[in-house]
Amino acid sequence: MTKSELNTLLGALNIECKEGETVEGATFPRIAYWEYDWSFSNASGSAYASIVTYQISFFALTPRHPKLIELLQALSAYGPLPSIKHEAVTSPTRMVHSYFAIEVLEDIL
Repeated sequence: MTKSELNTLLGALNIECKEGETVEGATFPRIAYWEYDWSFSNASGSAYASIVTYQISFFALTPRHPKLIELLQALSAYGPLPSIKHEAVTSPTRMVHSYFAIEVLEDIL
């Protein structure tokens, strides 16, 4: 998956979605995502392929929200699904935070 494909996939959910910043407020469901790891491998000659790992955070008022399931269905077209972790958040609003890591190809160098 490329970064462009990730952006398109998240945008197709038609929910609030922000990259590189937290999404605060009363809008549910919502997504916040950011990069937290870069890795590089020699692709050919002196060129490098860049793999960037993003955390995708999905916030909803209920577990197994239909938009989270929709996101997983869309991701399944790109290969095996990631392991998804969940936590209950009680402050400032009671919600469910589901999150996972996903690797995408990007041109960094």
